[in-house]
Amino acid sequence: MPLQHDRSDGRSRKDNRAGCGKIGLGMGKWKRAISLTKRWTRNQLINKYGAICFYCEEPFANMKEITLDHYLPLSKGGISELENYRLAHFRCNQAKNDMTPEEFTEFQNGRG
Repeated sequence: MPLQHDRSDGRSRKDNRAGCGKIGLGMGKWKRAISLTKRWTRNQLINKYGAICFYCEEPFANMKEITLDHYLPLSKGGISELENYRLAHFRCNQAKNDMTPEEFTEFQNGRG
């Protein structure tokens, strides 16, 4: 079923998701571009910190275990830049949630 065009410029709503239409990328290419950016970021962090979780200091069994954590959460003024990312297991990233590194350390030590 073809996409219905409901815009004056002929693009569908789907073409404009996440700004895809603005830079000429379809959704598939946009997702691949994001994936390549995450892969590059992950590789940069592995080179800097090693292939271990920043929080529990255990190695990753495989690449699928690795998540990118905002060291200083976005909700607390952090930014989405390489300097603010850390590698973390999914479970560690979820446990940290939106805590600052200091808050998370206190939480891990039972004081939070």
